[in-house]
Amino acid sequence: MAIAGEGWLRVYEDRSQLSLYEDYPQGFLCQPDPLFGWIGKPNISGLETFIEEDMADMKVEMNSEGFWDTEHPTRKQPGVKRLLFLGDSFTIGFGVAVKDRFTEVIKEYLLPNHEVINMGIWGYSTDQ
Repeated sequence: MAIAGEGWLRVYEDRSQLSLYEDYPQGFLCQPDPLFGWIGKPNISGLETFIEEDMADMKVEMNSEGFWDTEHPTRKQPGVKRLLFLGDSFTIGFGVAVKDRFTEVIKEYLLPNHEVINMGIWGYSTDQ
């Protein structure tokens, strides 16, 4: 019976209306993307609230590229070394204060000519 139901859904379901990102708690910070499923919305901010008692509400501010990070120039400055972090909610620091994200902590140990770029997005996996 389950196989028949799966077959029916694959044939008759209107997939054009489905948006995976809407099921995530950060849906207001994301938008659909045909390649990745969802990406961050550029230049928006909001308050992410949690029902869990051990997680504080977070103020999220997305940069012009749609990442929860500061603005970075597209062109790397001469003499600057960049560290780029790709990943999921662990990389973006979901549930912790920005100052406590590992990408921010790493900055404290680097020389001034190093730039850390956080390009994590909630829910990303190897298929993104």
